[in-house]
Amino acid sequence: MYSILFVDDDVSMRQLVRRVLERQGFFVHAVPTAEVALMLLKEQVPFDLLITDIVMPGGMNGFELAEQATTLRPRLHVIYLTGFVNLPRRQLAELRGKLVAKPVLPGELEREVRGLLAA
Repeated sequence: MYSILFVDDDVSMRQLVRRVLERQGFFVHAVPTAEVALMLLKEQVPFDLLITDIVMPGGMNGFELAEQATTLRPRLHVIYLTGFVNLPRRQLAELRGKLVAKPVLPGELEREVRGLLAA
């Protein structure tokens, strides 16, 4: 069973994504901030995939989280979920994973997750 770390400041989005992916047999640990996600990664909690929102209030954004997370865990796969389509080109060129636009249908999210984990 694959283990997924999902980061989004929106509680309803965390619940929805967790429910969708757990129904497909994934273990999902959903957290509200990048800082909590990094704490788990530093504690050596095993994850195969990081799914993160890009724009989050407060501290770091999803790009910064992915950079630090993949430094800690070089084999960690990353999916960015975002409702913002006009992201700066420089940041898109530096992606360490796959960008998926919100809203995302459950079947599409499952395909993206399975495809990335199979790669």
